[in-house]
Amino acid sequence: MLSGPMRPPVQPVAARVTQFAPFGLTRTVASQDLGDPFDGNMLSGEFGSVRVCRIAAKAHPENRPGRHTARRGTAFYKLVFQLRGTAHLEQGSRRTVLRAGQWSIYDVSRPYTMRNLDDLDQLAILLPQRKEFDFAEQLLRAASDESFEVCGMGTVLFNTARSALDQAASIGNASNAELGEMLSELAKLAVIEHVRARPRVTTQETARDRIKAYILRNLSDEDLNLDRIAAALNCSKRYLHKVFRDGEGTLTQFIWDMRLERCREELLDPRLASHSITQIAFAWGFTNSAHFSRAFRNRFGLSARDYRRLTVAA
Repeated sequence: MLSGPMRPPVQPVAARVTQFAPFGLTRTVASQDLGDPFDGNMLSGEFGSVRVCRIAAKAHPENRPGRHTARRGTAFYKLVFQLRGTAHLEQGSRRTVLRAGQWSIYDVSRPYTMRNLDDLDQLAILLPQRKEFDFAEQLLRAASDESFEVCGMGTVLFNTARSALDQAASIGNASNAELGEMLSELAKLAVIEHVRARPRVTTQETARDRIKAYILRNLSDEDLNLDRIAAALNCSKRYLHKVFRDGEGTLTQFIWDMRLERCREELLDPRLASHSITQIAFAWGFTNSAHFSRAFRNRFGLSARDYRRLTVAA
């Protein structure tokens, strides 16, 4: 079971960092996170080569250009356990929604966006990108858009990491590295548990994922169509239809469904409150307001205007 959330500060204050030597325990309160607004607090501790962080913050975007890790001297795989709130992770073609009681993994050395549209509480475990942590890369390749329920070895890993951070000041340097090794072994077991549980992927499923990845990368292009996709992936339109034949709907339907989903997300984003519904729709490849209005109502049961008004009010 996940513990209850930490309380983020009600009023933002000036950036303040306190270092508790010699245990490598750092607390940051209401700071700027590499230029992005950050109103909250973060407690982090280093256990050998493994870093553990607990973050409680107000809703905020987190954008990474992929250069910040060089300043820290290494790159990390980040395992994130969501205790409260919902986070939207975008990295390359990957789109993952992380809800309370779930965990996922991503590569912080590559550009990504983590959108936290409401108050959040997270625990993160950072593993250096070294040979002994290749198991994390294995899950990263297999994960696609998935997030995982916190259960089994995931629960053991979470509870151990949380306890390590809570007790860091009393553990001291003597057992610090050994505890880091234990965390890395538990992380490995949690990853293996999910990799082994994954169903075997067929060639057709692999091809479908490749097509979807291309579509998601070019979703905002109003000229995206079957001809463009076939040319880019060096295949025929007949092959595209064949790959999607046994899936959920047609390829064209998938394109419009994903565009509608991106529009829905942006209608909920308070940072885009000044953007008109037409601006948002046209930014995601729609070229006709009437077409967008009908499609949005058919998919979500409300007009885009009513959906935005009701959800913002709620």
